[in-house]
Amino acid sequence: MVVAHKIRFVLVCIGVFIGVFVFSVCSLLVDSFYTTQMKEVNSIPENALAIVCASDENDIDIITKHLETSPVLMTGVSPGKQIIFTQLPGDRMLTVNGNVYGIKSPLSDKGVAVSHSKSNQCIPVNFRIVKGRNIVYSDIVGENPVVIIDEFTERLLFEDGNAIGKTIHMTSNAAPIKQKDESGYHTLTVVGVCKNTYYSEANMQKLREDYYKTDFDIYIGATVYVPCTLLEHERNVSNIYLFPFESAGEYREALKIINSINQVKQDSSTYLSYTSKETLYDFVNSTLLPMKALFNIILAVTLIISGLLIMSIILFSIKERIPEIGIRKAFGASNCAILIQYITEILVIALLMSVLAFWASYGFVYTIRDYISDNLFVAYELSWNARIFLRSLIVGVLQSAIFAAIPCISAARVQVVRALKFD
Repeated sequence: MVVAHKIRFVLVCIGVFIGVFVFSVCSLLVDSFYTTQMKEVNSIPENALAIVCASDENDIDIITKHLETSPVLMTGVSPGKQIIFTQLPGDRMLTVNGNVYGIKSPLSDKGVAVSHSKSNQCIPVNFRIVKGRNIVYSDIVGENPVVIIDEFTERLLFEDGNAIGKTIHMTSNAAPIKQKDESGYHTLTVVGVCKNTYYSEANMQKLREDYYKTDFDIYIGATVYVPCTLLEHERNVSNIYLFPFESAGEYREALKIINSINQVKQDSSTYLSYTSKETLYDFVNSTLLPMKALFNIILAVTLIISGLLIMSIILFSIKERIPEIGIRKAFGASNCAILIQYITEILVIALLMSVLAFWASYGFVYTIRDYISDNLFVAYELSWNARIFLRSLIVGVLQSAIFAAIPCISAARVQVVRALKFD
């Protein structure tokens, strides 16, 4: 139908290409962002709940007595402590701030701890010592200046890759922790190295990218664990209660208790704040809502405009072929046969252009992925699967079928006499 006229054929191809291209770009951006964010969510242990309590600890007693379970006790200090402040090539500075967590009870019993998320939330994480030992009760009671760091921090601070028995120095503008030396630094001996969390892996990737791709000072975070008694003189310390529940039923029951406690509180500052896999999942989805709304508007406008372009071109092509339709009908062709012929022609074009548009969109998103990460400050890794590819094909085919339906039905219903006399 449109193949016989080269200009109209090209215009139809452009119409299909634009619609599918924009749809595929939006789908790849949203899906890649979602997949990247979900890596952090999936790293959180199932049925684990981290409760931050700055005031009334009796609320925690209600949970522990009702569920007959003991939490992992920790503390968190804000702001973080500066671990590294060093010169880089090109008059740049590297600053590493340690998110410090105090340990009240050994972490090896439950295999979980808390760490920072990329959104600066305190989240449950899997905890495993890969070198050295854990912080034990004697360290807590004796206020020993010891620390556990992660693998990322070990590689960053020690060239030989072995931190056990060596010391790190932390400083901060906040109130000092104990064991502060005359130089103003807090000297702590590394007794253990824990496995990297997703937060550590993300900071490692950020350091690599910023080192080679930017000319600005670099700021990254690290997670360190110390005996809680070293944080007694800090001003901004919050108690953290980590519940690694064994079943989903216990987890749901704990949430009901927390919500009941918060409902009777008059002052919002005393609410029990908690994080879990579920809350972080909700946070990711809420972050995506504005992006999805914007992309949906762009998609709707683009698909309608490109669809109208396709419909108008097909309409002109059909008018040129009305005499041909009359001849076919005179030889016995039915309305359905003519409709199928014209719809099939446009669907074949739509399918081929949809495949081309998808791979063009993938190449475009691949090209701008660094710009998104570096300039928009969004954690982003390009990912795709067969589902996105199939959606793009379906959108291209459906768009063409819907907007081509009116002119094709009109062509199939034309009268034989009128078609033969049409000039």
